[in-house]
Amino acid sequence: MNSDNVDVRTRTEGSIFDPQQKKADVTIVVNSCDKYEDAWHPFFECLWHFAGELPYPIILNTETKQYKSQHYDVICVNTHKRFRAPTWSERFMNVLGKVETEFVFFLLDDYFLEDRFDMERFEKVVSYMREHPDVGIVDICPHWAESAEEAALNKVKYKNAEDSFVVRNRESFNITCTPSVWRTEALRSLIRLHEDVWDFEIYVGARAKQQGYKVVRYNTRTPAVYEYDYQVWSGMGITAGKWLPRNRAFFESLGINVDYDRLGILNVSSQDELRRMNRSNLITMIKKIPRKIRKKITRKKSLR
Repeated sequence: MNSDNVDVRTRTEGSIFDPQQKKADVTIVVNSCDKYEDAWHPFFECLWHFAGELPYPIILNTETKQYKSQHYDVICVNTHKRFRAPTWSERFMNVLGKVETEFVFFLLDDYFLEDRFDMERFEKVVSYMREHPDVGIVDICPHWAESAEEAALNKVKYKNAEDSFVVRNRESFNITCTPSVWRTEALRSLIRLHEDVWDFEIYVGARAKQQGYKVVRYNTRTPAVYEYDYQVWSGMGITAGKWLPRNRAFFESLGINVDYDRLGILNVSSQDELRRMNRSNLITMIKKIPRKIRKKITRKKSLR
């Protein structure tokens, strides 16, 4: 990284981790930004409620702010540049430069855990990756309904008698930022500093194929290893910069206090309405125009 990147908080020279965590194979990285700091408290409260103590170091990736959890020793890694905002990839690469474990458990700030975290199956994923060094990523995202109508028919969850690891063999595919276990070395090699998160999702699958890393889906019974849901019609999270309606009741059931006024609560009755709202957002439209042009200009660069 360039010298004008500044990251904060070092615990001991050469390491930001507690010495007791040095034996861990996995670092949990929660990717966020200052704008969504309201999500940090409920995220870690839900994690504590359903996962309890964890043997893994935890990093919160954001620009300038700090956060202190009453349950976890959360390490905030900040990244900023003197003359411009860093790209999503620059911030992520700065964080990965601090990671000392073989694997990274990738999460976003609004993936609110809503059922018991299955440590046994999670460690099964890690063991599988140790045994298969050509596997770069294992996706452990739950299976969801394809539509609100399907969700209403109680077909939201994928129900399988046995768990299974499935290698994705399509010629080209996107890798989305769903909960996944990454091989740290692979993830570092697949990031391009000029990309935002959308570009990363578009191109990282093709780059993984070019570099010979296998992409694996872990099909699991219900509940999933990390059970959460941020679909507009059934889930919890932040969409279009606002809280989804189900957040409030769920957080209150766990005694988690959240100020909903700053972001507000999303009020849409359908996906079509959400799309129309996004299309009518002038800022979103302005951002999309250069992004489409940039894709054409940088595609070759992104696939190097």
